[in-house]
Amino acid sequence: MLFRSFALGAAFLILPILLAWLYVPTAFSAHYADAGNQAKIQQVLNREVAQALYEKAVRWDPRYPEPHWKLGDLSRSQAVWMMALSPDKAAEGRRLAGVAAAHYQRALDLNPYSTEVLLRQGAALELLGQPDRALANYERAVALSPANAYNHNVLGRFYRKQGDEKRALEHLERAQVLNHWSDISTELNLIEMKHPEPAPAPPR
Repeated sequence: MLFRSFALGAAFLILPILLAWLYVPTAFSAHYADAGNQAKIQQVLNREVAQALYEKAVRWDPRYPEPHWKLGDLSRSQAVWMMALSPDKAAEGRRLAGVAAAHYQRALDLNPYSTEVLLRQGAALELLGQPDRALANYERAVALSPANAYNHNVLGRFYRKQGDEKRALEHLERAQVLNHWSDISTELNLIEMKHPEPAPAPPR
């Protein structure tokens, strides 16, 4: 009887400690991820602040996917800017796109069913000049969530960039059926594809 009482008391003592050990790192990680999101908005020209907060979130709980893909977003946005700026910055842009793809992959290792992260990694892979891998991401996102209009929108726009208008129309029309009001880019792409502007007359 005494042993049973001791065991019960020990359990009541250990259980809160165990729960705190499991919960506290995730709570701090979520806190710093949220702080990073706010810093990203408030300090657009100083991305280092948001990056430091996301990295702190990862250190608190490396199993929490959000700060990994938010770090990917920071690197990808920088890559887009670098590659658009000038040919001299293209190599650095590709390097940053590779960094972004790696961050996204860490998030996907933790949650392979996140269609949002699949789409973001696909965009980074496009910047890296790897359309086949990007396509695999986009198709997986559609397969995982076929009722999500945005997944079809992204895949349709990708096919359009690749010159596959038949598949582009299929997915863009599906996106419009699923959610006509959410994304005007679907309708604009469909209008441009179905009613292309006539080619300019040759000079006389």
